Amino acid sequence: MTFQQFLAEIKGGTIPRLLEKAAERYEDLPFLCRFENDKIIGYSFREVYQTAFRLAAGLKKLGIGKGDRVGVLSENRPEWGISYLGIQAAGAVVVPMDPGLKPQEISQIFEMAELKGLITSGKFFTPEAGNIRQIWEKHKLACVVNLDGDSSEKYAVDWKKLAFGEEMAPQPPIEADDLAALIFTSGTTGTSKGVMLTHKNLVTNVWSVLSVFDCTPADTFLSVLPLAHTYECTGGFLMPLGFGARVVTARSLKSKELVKDIQRSGATFILGVPLLFQKMAEGLFRGVSKKGFLTYTIFKLLFRFSRYLVQKGKKRAGLILFKSFRHKAGLGSLRVLVSGGAALPPKIAEDFLALGIPLLQGYGLTETAPVLSVNPVDVYKVKPASVGPPLPGVQFKIDAPDPSGHGEILAKGENVMAGYYKNPTATGAVLDNEGWFKTGDIGYLDSEGYLHISGRCKNIIVTPGGKNVCPEEVEGKLLESPFIAEALVVGRRNPELHGEEIEAIVVPNREYFEATNLQTGKTCSEEEIQARVKSEVRRLSDQLADYKRVQHITLRREEFEKTFTRKIKRHLFTPSVKGIFQPAETTQYPSH
Repeated sequence: MTFQQFLAEIKGGTIPRLLEKAAERYEDLPFLCRFENDKIIGYSFREVYQTAFRLAAGLKKLGIGKGDRVGVLSENRPEWGISYLGIQAAGAVVVPMDPGLKPQEISQIFEMAELKGLITSGKFFTPEAGNIRQIWEKHKLACVVNLDGDSSEKYAVDWKKLAFGEEMAPQPPIEADDLAALIFTSGTTGTSKGVMLTHKNLVTNVWSVLSVFDCTPADTFLSVLPLAHTYECTGGFLMPLGFGARVVTARSLKSKELVKDIQRSGATFILGVPLLFQKMAEGLFRGVSKKGFLTYTIFKLLFRFSRYLVQKGKKRAGLILFKSFRHKAGLGSLRVLVSGGAALPPKIAEDFLALGIPLLQGYGLTETAPVLSVNPVDVYKVKPASVGPPLPGVQFKIDAPDPSGHGEILAKGENVMAGYYKNPTATGAVLDNEGWFKTGDIGYLDSEGYLHISGRCKNIIVTPGGKNVCPEEVEGKLLESPFIAEALVVGRRNPELHGEEIEAIVVPNREYFEATNLQTGKTCSEEEIQARVKSEVRRLSDQLADYKRVQHITLRREEFEKTFTRKIKRHLFTPSVKGIFQPAETTQYPSH
């Protein structure tokens, strides 16, 4: 069977059917793997299929049936993926939960989803996790399955006893339009809604990505983001399932361990968020700076030359110029990096391309399963400032565009969610009768059909002069400075004016200052750090249109609180939050 025939067979089907077809095609090739000491161990495609359907048989015996909601609360591991597939093979609905959620957030999901079962890891059976145990005890679930074996709780079932039983469940009596996953978004607003994704939504999105991405069974995905989030689940788990690629769970997000994991696994693909790649780039440059003045000087000259060639259209120059560097840095196996979840500053993508590693920016939302667009793998077609053209089967439309073509982005396709769980009002607010989904993002389509994101509708700052400013654009400009680690731009209300003035809350990049200190032999004082950062804000702000320029600067010592996909929680930093804003040109070091 050719790959195109395989794509035709899975299109419009269910996740259990996709798993079955993948197992038939890829058989004993490694699929879901992890590190154990100096080895990589895991499950083949055939073993994942058999284990998932045995787990399904065990869940059915415990009372789990078609349409029941079963939660998965665990860190990334191969068994997470098998549990996801096993729940669906039982005809039930997966409710992924990030293990980093607070007890009250987990409790809310239990109540809203009306869970009937739970598969969770052993750490939630420890005394330290007593608050979370009380949640599922309160709800009197039909079953609680412990991924790490027996526990002191009599009601807990050993995952292995289910997953390695003798009986395999048959293909479940489900249709493509049946619910496959119920995902509760936390987002940056503090509110939570249950996104209903059908089998058709998810399989369609997998099919669309498989149709355009250059990936084979020879590839290895290093899984670094939480699988509980749709971006990693679809892109870093279900997509490799279709391609026959191996997935290896990273041990941590620490730069040194991540590089070791890339090297040991031979990773070719990594899906991440902008902050991950920013830290990764900073770590690489910081490592070179410690090699001595001469080495660092040669590196900088070569890097500038490579960037110059890339800008002149020689986009593969870095592949040759930095081949030795990538190998020595442990990145020699990497073919492609994909960024999503937030806006990627074009400079980061350009830096990686200059080093010979394409960093492709994509776009999507949980409500769209999630991928809507992504830059092509062909580096000559990549536009770093864009999120790429729409995937096959996806349509874009710009609603009520202004004279420059900017307006709200609407999306349509079979990957668009069925709606918000038991929330018809919220569903009606974003889905119209023709199937167009209101993304809440502002952007425009260029002449080649590439989508460009400007910002979020709800984040727009309206100036006293009536101009609309997308804070994300200003943030992107400020983040061009290596002296700035994080930036959040918000509107400051001026009681004397109608409208908002532009406020930048900035976190200095102290690691960069320390690296600069090592090179120069001079230590910057706190006052010098503050002065330099403010100077950078003014310098970069002056490159923007007058009405977009920063009028107030606040410095912050700690990183911003973020979601689990590393987006800043904007709702915590609005003018209504007491104590956030200070008079212009002051420096703030909040205690929270």
